[in-house]
Amino acid sequence: MEAAEEAVRELYDFRDRYFERHDISRASEKAKCVDERMTATLQKLDELPDEDLDVKTKARLMFLRGHANNVVPDFNEKGEQFLSRAVKLDPTLTEAWNSLGECYWKQGNVKGAFDCFNGALRQVQNKVSLRNVSMILRQTGEGAAERFKNFKLSVEKAKEAVSMDVSDGISWYVLGNAYLSLFFISGNSDSLLKQCMTAYAQAEKDLLAANNPDLHYNRAVAYQYEEKFQLALDGFMKAVAFDPNWTEPQEHVDRLEAYLVKVSGMATNKGRLKPKKLVLLQQGISEKDLGPYNGGQYVRPTGQTVDLREVPLSELREGINGEVIVVGKVVGVITSTGNITSQTLAVVDKVGSCVIVTIFHMSSSTAPLIGDSLAIPEPQYQITNVHCPKQGHLSFPSIRVDNPLCLVVNKHRVSKEKLVPSVLDIVNKSE
Repeated sequence: MEAAEEAVRELYDFRDRYFERHDISRASEKAKCVDERMTATLQKLDELPDEDLDVKTKARLMFLRGHANNVVPDFNEKGEQFLSRAVKLDPTLTEAWNSLGECYWKQGNVKGAFDCFNGALRQVQNKVSLRNVSMILRQTGEGAAERFKNFKLSVEKAKEAVSMDVSDGISWYVLGNAYLSLFFISGNSDSLLKQCMTAYAQAEKDLLAANNPDLHYNRAVAYQYEEKFQLALDGFMKAVAFDPNWTEPQEHVDRLEAYLVKVSGMATNKGRLKPKKLVLLQQGISEKDLGPYNGGQYVRPTGQTVDLREVPLSELREGINGEVIVVGKVVGVITSTGNITSQTLAVVDKVGSCVIVTIFHMSSSTAPLIGDSLAIPEPQYQITNVHCPKQGHLSFPSIRVDNPLCLVVNKHRVSKEKLVPSVLDIVNKSE
């Protein structure tokens, strides 16, 4: 039994620490190598006799056989059969409950998986069950209220898992995912996104988590939301490197690069409008386009009231430009990419300067169109420089609008009815 235990431990160690022993160029060989190692391990286990064993020892052997079959990413029927026998023979076998839960999860039986992980927790508090419960909670719930409650509970379970072993990168990674999920469902609190990124940074200190393509993919999703495009591209490409057979990261790279090329071109060419139409739009910009901000005051989300001074786009500096407002005409509309509900526009001011404006939480059906006027108080401005895999260096100026309610479109403030929630697209291939 000691040899059997060691063989299964080495099997999982081989899978989880593959890149500590193999160059990343051999990533495409990982699945085949793990499968071969699984077959060899099962042959060793099959040599052990089932007869004349006491119940607990027999249950342990059933667990080892099932757990070895469960090392592959897809559902394994033999693994499920062995693990089911193990928990029937010994209901106190926590590891068997956890492995059976993972097996059911791969099968798509979320309720069965949840029951197994809770069954393991009834035996003893353990980090594996807690983080698995955290992941399942984010997939359950009827209606917005119950889902929000489950997402909050998901964070608490993940935090419990971390507290049991602060050096475990997988638990930190699951906590990062929980924070990111809650960030999107709860109205995009900056503190939640910061906690998410902190958890991911802690996870990466553990090589076991640092070599996980899911970590790099999900963190890239967060970077893309923050418009840190270089970090997003790098993250998606790391996910590709660690799992070349997983197509989604490469699809994200291609879509994001295509989007950045369009954005850069739109900023450079001022929407590619004909010169005559462009001039007419510029000449049509007036103080009236400031709407309620024309000669008035602006109330910040914090409740503070400030006076606004209209400035051209050329006067903006990187960061939040307090107590100023810019106004212009929309000269281009770009279909945004990825998983975040946002609209990307090219806007020119009366002197012909052009900037990209990204408005979050606004659907395409309610977003400004070409020819519409747009006034933005206290704009958050940045210059994006990014190196794309195919197109090379791209650069463009942009304004980020997290709260569309501050905007004035065609002389009127944006109403709450035009807002939409963000769409979540984080992954864990075990979820």
